[in-house]
Amino acid sequence: MAVIQSAITEEKPRRIKRAENLKDAYVNLQTLISSCFNEDTFSRESLLINLAIFEQALLNESIRRSLRGIQKKRHAQVAAILADVVRFKGTSIDPELLADEFLALVEGLKVKWCMSGRHSNTQEVDSATRFLNDRLG
Repeated sequence: MAVIQSAITEEKPRRIKRAENLKDAYVNLQTLISSCFNEDTFSRESLLINLAIFEQALLNESIRRSLRGIQKKRHAQVAAILADVVRFKGTSIDPELLADEFLALVEGLKVKWCMSGRHSNTQEVDSATRFLNDRLG
């Protein structure tokens, strides 16, 4: 349980600066995409750890609460980055909904990549980038 709690609560700091203009917002967006596919979180080993954590979460309310807290924090961070782009572009996209879609896509891409046996995740990075470009315009 201590190992699982340690893995759940381990949070990598993100370097996101406050966006003052559209260029800054896009830099933050690119940082977001990069952070989703870095070797610390986008690896076969991390997927195996996550699967074990999710299995235990089914059995333990405390672990479920911890996971929900982390997921809410991550969602809020993604939604804030997307909201900056939306604000500077003047579009009517819902950043909360787009954050849900983006995070689900990233998880799916992680599983797809793990099953592929490829070393490079360039295809997945490109897919995530295209997804956000298509949605944000």
